[in-house]
Amino acid sequence: QGTVIQVDPLQQGRRLRQLFLKMLADKALMTVDQFLGYRTMIRDAVRLKEFAAGYDTSRKASAIILAAIRRYSRPSNERVGLDIGCGTGNYTVPFENQFGELIGIDRLEEMLEVARRKARGVRWLQTDALNTTLPDQHCDAIWLISALHYFKYERQRLLFAEIYRILKPGGVMIADTEFAEQHLSLWLVEFFPSLRARYKGACLSTDQYAKWLAEIGFSETKFEHLQYDAAQGDKFLRIGQHEPSLYLDDDIRKGIPAFHEMPVVELECGLARLRTAIQDRTITQIIQRYEQRATMEGDIGLIIATR
Repeated sequence: QGTVIQVDPLQQGRRLRQLFLKMLADKALMTVDQFLGYRTMIRDAVRLKEFAAGYDTSRKASAIILAAIRRYSRPSNERVGLDIGCGTGNYTVPFENQFGELIGIDRLEEMLEVARRKARGVRWLQTDALNTTLPDQHCDAIWLISALHYFKYERQRLLFAEIYRILKPGGVMIADTEFAEQHLSLWLVEFFPSLRARYKGACLSTDQYAKWLAEIGFSETKFEHLQYDAAQGDKFLRIGQHEPSLYLDDDIRKGIPAFHEMPVVELECGLARLRTAIQDRTITQIIQRYEQRATMEGDIGLIIATR
């Protein structure tokens, strides 16, 4: 109101310091990285809680993925294993008591609440994958299942750098993904267009991964690709790639976050169009058209990198 008030710089400094200390003590405070990735799976808090509570009714560990983790991680009492983005622990609990130390980390407390009830022999941590707070060279084996696509573009490189930091020399990382070369065959986008934006920047090429991992310092990187179907366990997004009618099953869609985040109109219209395409058998031509675009076989890719 036209009044000028002189502020004592020392007094103002004390007030700012008190405010800063108060902020540091607030457990709800997030870093920029944490805020950008917060609830990237399901943003609505109530729906996320419901999703976590019912997750294990529709999602189970895939036998072929578990076999890959076991093959490359080589569990033993002398080794430390870490599951990044562990969720409810489907890919952590099977290795309970097989490592000297087994850790599962996830950003979402809602998922960890379920995981903690399933195993006491696991050290469950709510933390950020880009800043795990684990010591340097702490782990012998690290795996990420259904997690890498939540990190877009350069954030994947930052994730690999953090993994490299906490891996011991000779330690191995196992991550599943859809390589860009495979992602072109995802015909679901024909019926649910928002999937394009959801996975943009998340499915990168093997050349990009090889370049980044070498720059970070990994000594060896190799890639595998797997065909996936309903008989192999976990209900990934690709579960119905070769059996489209599976996507019409409410119970299957219930375990796939992408369908939870989809606008209701898009979901209902997409399901109606998909149902029609299955009935009139035009779905066969649609699938073939998309699969011809892919330059790599398989529905899922594996990245295996050794420090």
